[in-house]
Amino acid sequence: CLTNLAGLYESMGNASEAEAFYKCAMSICEELGTDYPITFTVLHNLVNRYFSNSEYPRAGALLTKWLEIFYEKLPIDHVETQKIQSCLADLKKDGLYNPKSTPQKPTNSKAFGVKPKKGKK
Repeated sequence: CLTNLAGLYESMGNASEAEAFYKCAMSICEELGTDYPITFTVLHNLVNRYFSNSEYPRAGALLTKWLEIFYEKLPIDHVETQKIQSCLADLKKDGLYNPKSTPQKPTNSKAFGVKPKKGKK
């Protein structure tokens, strides 16, 4: 409901009110975690709002924060993790986002539900 209200305010040209609703929804998603599909939708909507207003550093910072969360909870090859990595790479390549640090891929893939391949080495 909050993202719908945010979308309504955004369509009416009230970006600041829209952002407030998106941020409220995002804070709820932070409590719920990555187990809920709506988390990805809310993240996507807020990042799109930043992109539509050319607020690339804010979009990059939000994506970086959530990439760290996703690295802790999702498989490395999860589609949402890959989308965020790709978007961050594009922002960096185009010089639109220069983070002080970049989340590192975990070295222990087993922790992410990725099973090691069996067979010949």
